[in-house]
Amino acid sequence: MKPSDCTIGMLLAKALLLLPVLLLFAACSETGQEKKAEKPTIGSSSQALSSEKPGMVHTWVALQALNIMGPHIPELLDYQGIDRPEVEEPDTQGFKDGEGILDGAGEEDQENSAQYNCVDQLGITGLPIEDLSEYIRKPWCLHFWDPDNPQGGEYGDGLGLYRSNYQRAKMLFNEALDDYISNRKNRAYFNLGRVAHLLTDAATPAHVHNDAHLNDVLGAIVHSWSKDNYETYSRDISVYQSVFVDGGNLHVAEDRVVNDIYQLVQDMPLPVPIPSIPPQDYEPLFNLFWVTAQKAQYFASHDANGNSNYKTISGTALPLGGMTPDYTLWHEEIGWGLIDKTELESCDGNYQSVCNPYEPLIFYNDCLQDERDEYINSRLPLMTRALLPVAIVAVAKLYEIFFAKIAEGNFPDIPWDSWYFQYAYRLKMLNIIKGDDESGLFNGSQNVNRAEFIAMVIRARQQAFLLPGFTGTLDQSLVNPYSDVPENEWYYEPVMLAYQNGIIEGNSSFRPGDALQRDEASKITVNAFDMPVIAERPIEPFPDVPEGAWYTDYVYTLVKKKIIQGYPNKTFGPANSLNRAEAAKIVDLAFEDAKIREAKYILMGGGL
Repeated sequence: MKPSDCTIGMLLAKALLLLPVLLLFAACSETGQEKKAEKPTIGSSSQALSSEKPGMVHTWVALQALNIMGPHIPELLDYQGIDRPEVEEPDTQGFKDGEGILDGAGEEDQENSAQYNCVDQLGITGLPIEDLSEYIRKPWCLHFWDPDNPQGGEYGDGLGLYRSNYQRAKMLFNEALDDYISNRKNRAYFNLGRVAHLLTDAATPAHVHNDAHLNDVLGAIVHSWSKDNYETYSRDISVYQSVFVDGGNLHVAEDRVVNDIYQLVQDMPLPVPIPSIPPQDYEPLFNLFWVTAQKAQYFASHDANGNSNYKTISGTALPLGGMTPDYTLWHEEIGWGLIDKTELESCDGNYQSVCNPYEPLIFYNDCLQDERDEYINSRLPLMTRALLPVAIVAVAKLYEIFFAKIAEGNFPDIPWDSWYFQYAYRLKMLNIIKGDDESGLFNGSQNVNRAEFIAMVIRARQQAFLLPGFTGTLDQSLVNPYSDVPENEWYYEPVMLAYQNGIIEGNSSFRPGDALQRDEASKITVNAFDMPVIAERPIEPFPDVPEGAWYTDYVYTLVKKKIIQGYPNKTFGPANSLNRAEAAKIVDLAFEDAKIREAKYILMGGGL
């Protein structure tokens, strides 16, 4: 809902002033630079990302969400980022190698992005932007969203003429998925961190009331856009670091602890019927943003009252849960002791002004300023106690639904927190591996046989066809040297292509059903992807891979490329059988290496 104390004249005045004000003076109050810190230690209550910069709250929220989900999705911890302490300020030129979730969460306000920045969104990309405020080259103007205005299902009601926070989040979420599928994992997690930043904004009253809060210079001219009480308060280091996850428990201020916060994330099936889901959208992502924003809308921002209503796509206004005031959205937080109904009642922000109702809010109004500040400031500690945990739990849920979305395309017997999830997922998306014909299961712990592995590497090699050294069409005149590979079997063509391309030798039998050994897999992989054999040995060679053995150079070639590794006891186990999970990892990483070499081959005009 729009604030009830706004008159038509006020709204018109704001609309007329918004465009030139944004272009000439805009400087979001959350654009404080974030100072890089050393990689935080997950699970410690002392992980203060020490900085005097206010924007750190987004990184802090993303980090606490990692503390919740990291033990359950270990891969998240490998891509958290912020591991370069020599970098004093966040870069502003987009993704950089080695960045991850925390970098994306911290840099989203700062990006001088050519895609969807404030200038481009107004259709004035031809302006000499170096002559204008630096802030219109950033995307902060796309961080607002009134979820009560569905706009026929578009949910695009953002700040003035700009797209909404949710629409930007949807775009970045899809980019993260595409990056993950394409094995650009650091970039995928960087973009996921940017979505986490937007979700934290959706837990902020000003952002979900479309209540802009700009710099002090502008505030002297147009007071109603000068600041936001809650954001100013919650960005204080001592405030946001008082809400943290330690040992799986969420600590709020000094007097409240929620044990096993991961369970709260799991208990997040949404408690109210969502008004409608845009048919093209991913429902869990929309639900997460919508409910988070509705919780934040309950509270007032600097220039907008709180509300507990929403509109359906048809425009019908409805109270959430049929209660006034409504607490349905907060039932988990109430049940877990994060806040109680009395506290919610005390800070809902729906006050009645005694100031002059005829003086437009757009102009400086001391009475309204002082009255509203006094009212809201008295409730800021309670608002922070309620909303910071909402943001942390919501971002933790974001991490989960990201993997759940990826899992939709994976095999049903591979949990999304499995170590080989990513490899099997990408190979399935590329039609390189298949599951059981009847059950659809992957059966990762089962041994892979020789026919299955040859089929996997041939399918992968056919997709790197521009890399020389491979012919993907079977010569029908080729004589079959194998007595146990009949022409009517499913593996006939991949085995014969492997023989035709010199990947395997033409002995009298192939033994297609035999389990594949790790030494055999090494030779087949190097040959299939035309890898130059590397004679270099690691500092600690495997004690069971002797010099002079037929497979030694193949094993160490894959070790050098980080495609295979030994067992925890530092042995390789050359005669051990390879299971399907291990085979998926080898083929996926070898295929990625081949695609990189293929790209170099093309760029160099046919030479490596």
